[in-house]
Amino acid sequence: MSDPKLFYKYISDKTKIKSANQRLNVDGEIIEEEREIVQVLNNKFKEVFMEVTDQLEEQERQGEYWADKLESIDFDREEIVKRLQSLDVNKALGC
Repeated sequence: MSDPKLFYKYISDKTKIKSANQRLNVDGEIIEEEREIVQVLNNKFKEVFMEVTDQLEEQERQGEYWADKLESIDFDREEIVKRLQSLDVNKALGC
């Protein structure tokens, strides 16, 4: 782009947060208040996280936690440099 103003306008348009009316359906109840939506999502996150944490703690108490622990990692500098240099900078992450 030869026009810097056009470039910055494009970037500005792409980085704006567009606020829309959000709704969340929880067990047939429609929630529209942002605070309530955040609270419901937070509670769900905590519920799932705590469930996994509780399971891991129980496994540790019973001595059933990861049998194959990773004890050490060996890095070969040359191999890392070689792989980094072979990365396609035009390729999207995760592809």
